[in-house]
Amino acid sequence: MIKELPLLYYAKREIIARMDELKRENGTLPPERELSQILSISRPTLRQALEVLVSEGHLIKVPRQGYFCTIAPRHNQIGILQTGKMIPRLEIFSGIIQSLENELCWVSVIQVQQISMVKSICREYGLSGLIYYYPPEEHLEELVQILSEHNMPAVFVSPFSMQLANTSLGSISAVTVDPETSGTYQSEFCLQHSYKRILYLGDPKTPTCQSFSQSLNNGTDISLSFLDNKKHKANFEKLFAEHLEIDQPELLITGGNILTLEIIFKILSTHPIGKTISLLLPNIPEVSNLRKRYPQIKIGGLFQHPFHELGQWAAEELLRQIDGTPAAGLKQIPPHITAL
Repeated sequence: MIKELPLLYYAKREIIARMDELKRENGTLPPERELSQILSISRPTLRQALEVLVSEGHLIKVPRQGYFCTIAPRHNQIGILQTGKMIPRLEIFSGIIQSLENELCWVSVIQVQQISMVKSICREYGLSGLIYYYPPEEHLEELVQILSEHNMPAVFVSPFSMQLANTSLGSISAVTVDPETSGTYQSEFCLQHSYKRILYLGDPKTPTCQSFSQSLNNGTDISLSFLDNKKHKANFEKLFAEHLEIDQPELLITGGNILTLEIIFKILSTHPIGKTISLLLPNIPEVSNLRKRYPQIKIGGLFQHPFHELGQWAAEELLRQIDGTPAAGLKQIPPHITAL
């Protein structure tokens, strides 16, 4: 169920959301007794909320005259929705906050246990707009319908979504990593460094793998093998060792699955091919830690997913929607690759 809003938080939110309605011609709020009745809040809680708003610069307290309103927030309340206990990546969250730091707004992170909760959030939380981090793929159409019915400005942030491109977003915007460009950039890296035998850990049917394969095999004599580490999760370690023996790859490409990365570094640290093979990996903290533990493993390059840019674009797009600009639809941002 949705957690009840703490009384202090509710009081702050109500005062900010209704600032224009509450303030009088001289810019002051009504007396505490009257204000507590208007907002249905006890005077002790109201007084505490007013003091917090003074400390945050929303109000100015003048003895014997009351509380004066400063500039009313243009964007009152923005929600960052997340499914269950999934925590937004730090880079994405920092991108969102950086784009909002000069805006007068509140930001709340709200956990969603069931899709039906989104209706209640739209009705009860007084949000100006929301950013949904990793909306469930199987419920995208339902979410679009709910948000559209409530006229809620919204942006979906789903870095590696396979469904967003095939979903009618209507009045909703979404941002993801561009899968085709990811594959193209990876193939350009391979061609630039003249790798001839490549092992790619991933599903060959995904847009990234397909664009990689197509870009790589246009008139080249490169040997390319795929091993789906997710499909063969149970016996991946055995299959990976077999591919090393059979394919003798010069370059290994894989994503950010932590278990897969652990197995790769462990096997390569003792396998003879570990002295010659290069790796093209995501630039994430887990890879940095593995490089420290296994310094003998050669890293040919790191690809940086544009998580910070995803967060920035999502926040900026949401502000545009709140200001009345029509939704931009789906935005795909390419990654960056750095050779080492």
